[in-house]
Amino acid sequence: PEADTVPRMRELNQMYTPGVERVETFSVNDVKYSQQGCSPTFCDGRSLEDLVNELDSGEVDPLTAEFLLLKGVKNSNGIFSSDNRRLWCLREHQKRNPRRQVYVRMKIVEMNPHLESCIEMSIANKGHADAARWWKQITTFVAHYDTSNGGTDINVRPPPRNKVKRRRRHS
Repeated sequence: PEADTVPRMRELNQMYTPGVERVETFSVNDVKYSQQGCSPTFCDGRSLEDLVNELDSGEVDPLTAEFLLLKGVKNSNGIFSSDNRRLWCLREHQKRNPRRQVYVRMKIVEMNPHLESCIEMSIANKGHADAARWWKQITTFVAHYDTSNGGTDINVRPPPRNKVKRRRRHS
């Protein structure tokens, strides 16, 4: 049974590891929001309207401004942006300029259909909050999974030099 563990874990790792990230260009009308709502301001306090005005004036070009390279996921339901505020600005710019087709560059990861169905089942069965906790556990696992011996042994590294020791409660 132990000999089957490593190939099975590699299979799971491939299933849960996002695909290759690639940059693609889409019409802003083809990109969907990934959330129900968003703040009217960016983290730096600027309003979304400020960016829309910069887009309208030509001060900011959506295809060359590096901060407008949006991140997103492509699944069976379409292309979804993780950067919803910036997408809203681009869509608002499109509405104000209907004769011009506005495009957006995106770093896209295509979601594995098996993973997509697992997430959908989890949300349907347990709700969004439980699915988010499940997803966090899976992504943490994948980020840390690098065993070369099937998990039968671990190398405890020496403590780093000149680091302040933090006290941690062990439970």
